[in-house]
Amino acid sequence: MEKFAKNLAFSLLIALGTLTVIILIVGPSRVLSALHSAKPSYLFLTLGLWMTSIALESISFMVGSRFSSTSMGFSQGFLLTIIGRFFSAITPFATGGQPAQAYVMTKKDNIDIAEGLGILVIKFLMYQFVITFYGVVILIFAYPLAKRYISNLASLAFIGFALNSFAIFLILLFSLNEKFTRGLLHFIINTLAFLRLIREPGKLKDEMVNKIRTFRSILKNISHFPFRTSFMALLILGQYVAAMAMAYTVYKAFGGSGHSILEIIGIQSVLTLLVGFVPTPGASGAQEGVFFLLYKSLLGVNVGGALVAWRFFSYYINIIVGAMFLPSSKPRRNSHEE
Repeated sequence: MEKFAKNLAFSLLIALGTLTVIILIVGPSRVLSALHSAKPSYLFLTLGLWMTSIALESISFMVGSRFSSTSMGFSQGFLLTIIGRFFSAITPFATGGQPAQAYVMTKKDNIDIAEGLGILVIKFLMYQFVITFYGVVILIFAYPLAKRYISNLASLAFIGFALNSFAIFLILLFSLNEKFTRGLLHFIINTLAFLRLIREPGKLKDEMVNKIRTFRSILKNISHFPFRTSFMALLILGQYVAAMAMAYTVYKAFGGSGHSILEIIGIQSVLTLLVGFVPTPGASGAQEGVFFLLYKSLLGVNVGGALVAWRFFSYYINIIVGAMFLPSSKPRRNSHEE
């Protein structure tokens, strides 16, 4: 509980601290004026997109469970989505989401731990595949546009893309040449150990090889269900695009014009890739800073208000709603305990 409280406090400190600095730079009166003049219809659309993203991810849990003997309902998928987003928002690199979801599945829903982890692995792999191919499209078509506004930072999006696609790269490479992939993994881990960035390199090597073998086996199994796999991929793509589209409705709410929804989704996707390797919870600090730099040319004096609204719908709402559902994620008590 103490660690949880520290993570939450640290996350909010960075996010609110950065937001406060930017508000002071823009001017509190300008931010309040922009928020007051924002178009409510577009803000409600932003909320609708957030809800759509939540719903699609909840359904993807339902579909993912069909690859096992477990049949998950929408309410279960919804709770896993909310809890996952809450813990992802308060842990570095969003590492807390999946362990929290695994805990809820095994302790509350009484799903076998192996099947629960299998569902999470399937969802993770599908997400990585979708985001990898989506990232390729974004870097081809949207990168030139984003570079016009943040020329000195836009190239960092390639680093974010490389990190996002690294897992898929290793799995595919492992399938083609296991010996070479093991050698590559050993080289990377030995280098990180030499730089004292990791401990127990031998143990990590074995874990990585076992995980890649497991991933490859799961990918082979889900390939036997092409329709279900394709449907899950579309759900994940829709979930991600809905989250990116929130930037467009915020852009319109604060008087933005001159760019289409596809252009803003593309710009926002580049921004997300750009901050993907930032270790702070929710990429706090980097998210606010890059949004400000990118959108100040598009929104002018309204950028401060737009930042507050966008960060609320993309980050703070996950913490607020997640905290509301935390009691629901606790394990059920047995009847003899009640």
